[in-house]
Amino acid sequence: MTMIKRSTLILLLILACLGFLATSYYLFPTASVPNSYILNLRVKKLLVYLLVALISSFTTVSFQAVTGNRFLTPSVLGLESFYVLMQSLFLAIFWRWSQGVAPR
Repeated sequence: MTMIKRSTLILLLILACLGFLATSYYLFPTASVPNSYILNLRVKKLLVYLLVALISSFTTVSFQAVTGNRFLTPSVLGLESFYVLMQSLFLAIFWRWSQGVAPR
């Protein structure tokens, strides 16, 4: 395994500290501790943000590994637009279906 350069380690440490500070500010924006309901919502949102970031990084790395192109990402291929199209179609179809089934 190769050794990581000292400047890279310092940069990663600075980014980790900034991430910790941003997370702390998001969870506790004021000096007082928020109630458990608000804190629970913020923690759930934060976990979803982290999950989406992790999955996006995995998809990008897998696309780059499969194609052998370091600059290829799902957004370059148009898969994000395809995903939005599929969501829109699902919403339109579901909306029409629910209009016929839903009680009035």
